[in-house]
Amino acid sequence: MAILECKSVSKSYGGAKALEDVNIDVGEKQVLGLIGPNGAGKSTLIDIISGFTRADSGSVTFMGKEITRMTPHDISNRGLARTFQLCKNFNFMTVWENILVGSKSGVGEEQKKLADKILMDFDFGPLRNQSPAHLAYGEQKMIEIARISMSNPKVAMLDEPSSGVDKKSQDRIISYINTNLRNQAAVLLVEHNMTVVENVCDELVVLDRGKVICQGKPSEVLRDARVVASYFGK
Repeated sequence: MAILECKSVSKSYGGAKALEDVNIDVGEKQVLGLIGPNGAGKSTLIDIISGFTRADSGSVTFMGKEITRMTPHDISNRGLARTFQLCKNFNFMTVWENILVGSKSGVGEEQKKLADKILMDFDFGPLRNQSPAHLAYGEQKMIEIARISMSNPKVAMLDEPSSGVDKKSQDRIISYINTNLRNQAAVLLVEHNMTVVENVCDELVVLDRGKVICQGKPSEVLRDARVVASYFGK
């Protein structure tokens, strides 16, 4: 059963079509990868789902309720969380505070214990009282994932979490998605790194020039002639 559905979503900027009649379904506890070349419309779709951009037409349904016209705040409060391509941490807070601020149920002792657990899940114990600004970029990316995990989402949307990170951080992100996040929420993953995609995704949707050109299991999709042509040319 789909927990998140996009039906016939379209978006244009001037005369340029960013998305055209896009349909995707994300099942409960599924990790769905959204891939495609630069400019394919992936981040536009994420922005529409999370309420930061309005679609020209089509609908987005989350947990059985249409959210197409809701604000980002209201969508987030319903249990849909996201990260961004560029880190948006609170550098005036500590790493631990950055995680705790993701809580949607106050900051009592129970929430503090959960923040401690998530801190340790990411092996951030020694970094607890540091500012994210002083950390490596991969660690900053992981703080964002830790914070949305703290919010106990029903759907977690990750926008290129491995972009610009080192191999160690990439492996830690893969491990956290597989051992923690996928057991907590459905995941919609926008990603260019095929190592990450192949290691975490149950299914892939490929966008090219705003249209879905292929969908299926990673092993099948990544060998599809249309996908190869989209990435590398005919």
